Amino acid sequence: YIKGGTIVQLTGCQLQSTADYRNDSLVLLVCPDTSNKAEGMVYTDAGEGLAYRQGAYEEIQFKATIRDRRLTIAMLHKSGNWQKRVRFIRIGVVTDKGIRYSAWLKGTEATMRF
Repeated sequence: YIKGGTIVQLTGCQLQSTADYRNDSLVLLVCPDTSNKAEGMVYTDAGEGLAYRQGAYEEIQFKATIRDRRLTIAMLHKSGNWQKRVRFIRIGVVTDKGIRYSAWLKGTEATMRF
């Protein structure tokens, strides 16, 4: 069960350890609420060491809205000084007919029709 109004980060592949994790691409599962909106947050850092204590991390907030069967998602830097921006995202939007996925998209804002 995923609560309406949330965005959940998924990995694009099976991981055996955090060393396998790549932060240059994200799959985001968007579960809109009854107002056709959703939000989520992702924390990312180097995955090893203690540099996060000096701010070497990034928190990214995602905000999604749906209008006329078009989903728009914006990525906003919230905190940390490790701005390794997400380069590629793939959006999965949950509907009453299943999950519809976008192609891989690039940038800090993405739009898909479904």
